[in-house]
Amino acid sequence: MKTAVLGAVLAAVVGMAGCAVETGEDDDLIGDSSDAVTNGRCAGTTGTKTANLKVMTVNLRHDVDSWQRRFELIADEIVRLDPDVIGAQEVEFFLRDNQAEKLNDLIAKRGHAKYNLYAKRKSGVAGFFTGEGIAIMSRWKITEKEHEDIGEKRVSIRARIQHPNGPIDMLDTHLEAGGGERGAEIRDDQARQTIDLADRDDDCHPTFLTGDMNAKEDSAALKRFFAAGFVDSFKKVHGAQTSKVGNTSSVKLAEGAFEQNPKNRIDFVLARGAGGRTIEPIDSVVCFKNHDAKGFYPSDHFGVMTTFRVKL
Repeated sequence: MKTAVLGAVLAAVVGMAGCAVETGEDDDLIGDSSDAVTNGRCAGTTGTKTANLKVMTVNLRHDVDSWQRRFELIADEIVRLDPDVIGAQEVEFFLRDNQAEKLNDLIAKRGHAKYNLYAKRKSGVAGFFTGEGIAIMSRWKITEKEHEDIGEKRVSIRARIQHPNGPIDMLDTHLEAGGGERGAEIRDDQARQTIDLADRDDDCHPTFLTGDMNAKEDSAALKRFFAAGFVDSFKKVHGAQTSKVGNTSSVKLAEGAFEQNPKNRIDFVLARGAGGRTIEPIDSVVCFKNHDAKGFYPSDHFGVMTTFRVKL
């Protein structure tokens, strides 16, 4: 897919201007007061209706480690927390369906309405043979779907969602897992391409980005997202406590009464406002800590769900 000219221009502007500083009573708003990218482009945009929006990220651990047993627990947690939009990674694709569809069926069996889906395999031969991809699940209708091949057989996806108060954009990604300088360079470039995908929208909608970034907040990839106006919603809520309560990976998948103590925070719910269409994170939790009676967990990652107050 071609990279949008607007995305390149905005990336250059960000490189020169950096992130805006938040001050005053609007410190928690993501929009006019804190969005370096959309301030100029969306300065005249206004929002008139306010609603809460719950956005979740979860790595499904594809079709290994007793996945059908784990998916019962994943469905339990989704129904309990009732997110509006979900970004899922490591979604396995089968001959006729995929794990997002199977998860939707499990959710429906628990009395919850099915989500609207946009699922996409990894690119090229890797997607065909591994069957793995990512997915967006939305309470509301998805009116547009777009993806970007971001290299190393991975993709990022974008869905335009018709919220009752107005459109929002939701992106999901799963960045390179390799270590060392090379892995960091690949993730940084994948972040750049994901931002390009987000910036193709010229309609000034609030944007949410979920993902297993395989990188911490001080990495080049995350710094690139922040420079593009995206805010780390969990850290926005928890501040200095983030390092104590926010780790998500890795989680041991085995039976037994043992304490899980993940060392890394690599799963993120990011958000970017659009002018007067502001976003305020009001709560954010680490989720999928619900194990079964034998101590078996839903995934090798904990997830994150953030509740936003959104003005559209």
